Order: sequence, then structure tokens, then C-alpha cells
Amino acid sequence: MAVIKTIHHCLACPFKQNLFTKLSVEELKQVNDAKLEITYNEGEIIFKQGSFITHIVAVTSGLAKVYLEGISKRNLIMQYIKPAEFIGGPGTFVDKIHHFSVIASEETTACLIPVELFKKLIETNQQFALGYIELISRKRISSFERFISLTQKQMYGRVADALLYLHNDVYANSQEGFPLNRKDLADLTA
Repeated sequence: MAVIKTIHHCLACPFKQNLFTKLSVEELKQVNDAKLEITYNEGEIIFKQGSFITHIVAVTSGLAKVYLEGISKRNLIMQYIKPAEFIGGPGTFVDKIHHFSVIASEETTACLIPVELFKKLIETNQQFALGYIELISRKRISSFERFISLTQKQMYGRVADALLYLHNDVYANSQEGFPLNRKDLADLTA
């Protein structure tokens, strides 16, 4: 079961996403006062595809898996979220619905920031807004590259891409191997 606790203050958080460095001290205090810091156990759902968007999720420890729920329980893992990354989603500004699910791949702590506060920061802080646009643009480019890999490569190429992604991006600083089961590999490679 998820546990709500306060571990980090936003002003001194070592896992603050670079985007949040564009906020003033007063804006960071607003975020700190409004956020919930929750620790999820491995396998717990952080949010589900089709549910309402109420918060932006900033991961501060652990690892979370972002996936699209498909037909007949066939999912497609889009990416893994590490500390100092956050998850919003395209529905934040369109229909207020999550268009993917996120689950904790291991014990994961995340700060949940109310979406209305996040939108207010975008409206009032130009540097924050530009940083957010840059961030979502990079994620969009990454998604395009991922779709090319999934649609234009044979299975061996998709598996190689998945292993390189895990090695270079997800577990880059790890001296140990990374835990990967067959289902996750299948969901990552379509």
C-alpha cells in the first residue's frame, strides 16, 4: 500500500527535475506546500489509463514504467521514469484524462503536484513554460524514434534497441545487471 510522507523540501530536493530550477523561491514554496509525497511499492499503480488527471507526478526515487494498455491485456511499454523526471501527459491540457498508465517497477517515491498549480506556473512563469515546451518536445521526438523502431525493424533489432535503451538510459549508472522479465521485454519490443 502506498505511504504518504514528506522526505524532501522542494527548495533543497536533490531529485528536483531541471525544469523546476526555473521557478522562484516563492513558486517552489507553493509547490512544496501543495504537493503530496508518496512511496509506492513495487507493482502498485501510480495512475491508470482512462482516469482523470489530478496531479503531475515527479519521481524522486525508484523506477516507474509508463505503458499503453492494449487489447487482450497486451501492453506497450513506452518508457521508464527515473528520479528527477516527471510525468504529466498530453491529456493535461486537452481532455484531463490519462492516456497511459504508470506503475512502480520497484519501490518508488514520487511527489504529486496538483495540475491546477502546475498550469498556473506555466501561465505566470515564461521560463518555466518554455522549459516545459522543450521537455515535452524532447519526449515527442523520443516517441517518434520509438515508433520507427517498432514499426520498421525486425524482432532482433527491436530487442537490441530495447536492451540498449535499458543499458544506456534506464540503468546507465548501475554496475549490476538490470531486472527484466520476459513479459516486460515483450511489452517493450511489441
